[in-house]
Amino acid sequence: MRRVWSMLRNGEDFTFGVTKAGLGLLQVDVPAPNVTPTGEYRLHPDLNTLRLGPRKGHITVMGDFKEKDGSAVALCPRTLLKKSLAKAAEQGLAFTLGFEIELILFRRGEETKYEALNGDGHAWSVGRAMEHEAIEVLEDAIEQLDAAGVYIEMVHPESANGQYEVIMPKAPALEAVD
Repeated sequence: MRRVWSMLRNGEDFTFGVTKAGLGLLQVDVPAPNVTPTGEYRLHPDLNTLRLGPRKGHITVMGDFKEKDGSAVALCPRTLLKKSLAKAAEQGLAFTLGFEIELILFRRGEETKYEALNGDGHAWSVGRAMEHEAIEVLEDAIEQLDAAGVYIEMVHPESANGQYEVIMPKAPALEAVD
């Protein structure tokens, strides 16, 4: 934050350098074919998306990747979405999205790295599954998300032991994705 404040006070370019390889890495940290490991994009923060988290003392902000000359980067996911939404708007279309996030909580094991939670009565949308000790973890996460301006509409149990679904409210497409 000290660097951010310094940049803002001094009128410096409020963008950040990111290696071009960053948008071409696969989930296993291997570059996609024809991706160069050299060069730099500029990440332009969208301060309208500023929120607390993901950890105490941290903030998150979404941004757009641009070339050094300010032109759009073809692989920038946020720019691609904005272009798609603009084309849809030309046709009189708008999109509202909502997300449901499935997660399974585990406990650290003694014999194995992770172990399933006890499932006394855990089943899809069964109320007693909300009485499990793991709910404290979910409630804490929901409180932290709420403080950061990320609202959770509903949480309910799913079928596997320790499986829950977190439902986020619908929002205009870019806002929902951000």
